[in-house]
Amino acid sequence: TTKADDRAHLMFLDGTALTIGPDASVVIDKFVYDPNTKTGDLALTATKGVFRLVGGKISKTNPITITTPSSTIGIRGGVGMFDVSSKETKSYFIFGFSMTVGANGRIETITRAGKWVTTLFGGFPGNPSLYTAAILNGVLGNLQAGPGKGGKSDADNKSGCFSKGNSGKGTDGTRSFDKFGGPGPNNR
Repeated sequence: TTKADDRAHLMFLDGTALTIGPDASVVIDKFVYDPNTKTGDLALTATKGVFRLVGGKISKTNPITITTPSSTIGIRGGVGMFDVSSKETKSYFIFGFSMTVGANGRIETITRAGKWVTTLFGGFPGNPSLYTAAILNGVLGNLQAGPGKGGKSDADNKSGCFSKGNSGKGTDGTRSFDKFGGPGPNNR
């Protein structure tokens, strides 16, 4: 759980990265990983907040599952962002193989980056539609504490965990990520 001026970045053994924005709540329900076969299972429950998930080795063969109050999301070999509240979940597919969004027996599958789905509590997933840069930038802005959000922005926070502490490299020291959390230009 993070407070209004908190945020967190979790790196799992398989290379999966989860960024947790301010005023968020998430539980790691299951994490199993075999480094020899590079397979496993990762399941999360997010009840509120904004999250960015960059799938690691597990997501190459098995979807990472995120359960919210209004939907269940699966990410395969990719990057997704989620804006979760008790009333709705907005799921953004940034990059990768696929994202599924399911609720009340209906599943929407997205294979084209740049699409999003809104699921209202008690309803079905909406039809996938393209998001704009302005929409995505608004969600990205919610990943950081900033003026009016209970804290300083990363640019103003000289000791912030993202300003200097995150090298943008994976566990092998070579993988970089672009500003949207997807693979950097040398890793596409």
